[in-house]
Amino acid sequence: MRYGLFSDVHSNLEAFEAVLTAMARERIEKFLCLGDIVGYAANPNECLNRLRQLPAVVVAGNHDLATVGHPILYELYDAAREAAEWTAAQLTEENKTWIQTLPLVAQEGEATLVHGSLFEPEEFHYIHKPSEIEQNFSLMETPLCFVGHSHFPWIMEEGEETAVGEIIYRKGKKYLVNVGSVGQPRDGDVRASFCIWHSEERRIELRRVPYNIETVQRKILASRLPAWFAERLAIGK
Repeated sequence: MRYGLFSDVHSNLEAFEAVLTAMARERIEKFLCLGDIVGYAANPNECLNRLRQLPAVVVAGNHDLATVGHPILYELYDAAREAAEWTAAQLTEENKTWIQTLPLVAQEGEATLVHGSLFEPEEFHYIHKPSEIEQNFSLMETPLCFVGHSHFPWIMEEGEETAVGEIIYRKGKKYLVNVGSVGQPRDGDVRASFCIWHSEERRIELRRVPYNIETVQRKILASRLPAWFAERLAIGK
């Protein structure tokens, strides 16, 4: 099976379409989404509608739940909460209902999917510190775990240094993969991030693709969302 994985679209339709176009060239058979489809940018319904057309397994992100009455809304910083409240006012009832059906954790073949961490997934912890990484590995019941949330793409084999790019994963080992962000990269690379998983070849690739940042910026400003969400797209931070 050839999977296309992505996370943190954040209502950025231009980045999402660029990723889907790139994935179409890879003959993806199934899509795996690690959450945060909405928030920050100006096309929440369009991104949700596009995702719902795909043969996809989707888990909930904190920004998704923040738009449908979850108390996680009040844990967001001020500008992010403002964007979540704006998004909630835009969403169709059908899309709100769909978000409420999303699980926090899912499994697909040899992989576990979660937005933040397997430790208290409902709290949306980040995985940064060695102790957080080790804790997540200890909770894995599958060889692979794909996450998003931090907007930084990386691949880690248990007990090894972080890798980027492409790996062949080995039997008997565990791997933690952050697929980065489609709609708001924060690793200094402005291009949309996504991942290809070739399950039969045991190969995982982190990929990047450019998109029309200026169009997204104009939409954000026209919608009167916080200007910082437009500005940061041009610097990848």
